[in-house]
Amino acid sequence: MPKSPVSSRPPASNACDVASYQLIGALPASMLGTSGDANGDGVADIDLHAACAAAAELDPSGVSTLAIQMDVTDEAQVDIGVDEAARRFGGIDILVSNAGIQIVAPIDQFLFSDWKKMLAIHLDGAFLTTRACLRNMYAQGRGGTILYVGSVHAKEASRLKAPYVTAKHGLVGLARTVAKEGAAHGVRANVICPGFVMTPLNARLSSDPEQVAALAAHRGGGPGGGRRRGRRDGR
Repeated sequence: MPKSPVSSRPPASNACDVASYQLIGALPASMLGTSGDANGDGVADIDLHAACAAAAELDPSGVSTLAIQMDVTDEAQVDIGVDEAARRFGGIDILVSNAGIQIVAPIDQFLFSDWKKMLAIHLDGAFLTTRACLRNMYAQGRGGTILYVGSVHAKEASRLKAPYVTAKHGLVGLARTVAKEGAAHGVRANVICPGFVMTPLNARLSSDPEQVAALAAHRGGGPGGGRRRGRRDGR
């Protein structure tokens, strides 16, 4: 049986964020926001301690935040967590889908298990959180906003990152579909596509000569590449 999300429950609040897996800067992997009667933020992460830390940054008093432990690839955990946030804050009006990891290797050496893991977190997670939030948004009848954190890789390719590039391109397609289907319900969708940002996930790249060369090549700084297999770095 799938594990249910575990949450820390502060007193009443009204916007909520849900996340799972580390992302850009201090953002959680997914975020939910509401405009109900209780103002607050819900933050979800696969690591409950990380979710609690992010929630504390939003509100050190803990009055207006809800931390939820959630694996975005687990259908039951996502549905339970989103519904819990909706009950806590009087609905869901905003989803920021930002779950992601990085595994780098040449295509001919890429493990199928790593490919599936990458797509599950980036795309399955985006789909599951989107579906759960849309069900709430449609039922509420007050519209909503869904934001996907994409990447420059949603627009172009890069060496060693086949599943990441594939997934980020996929987010654009998902957002376009959500925008078309959600329009009748007042729900809009957008993809944010930042360039390279130094985050905890990719900070280790700066000490890896192969990855530094690959990044330099991507930025037009010369030839690059890498043959190391299964490196789990960067975002």
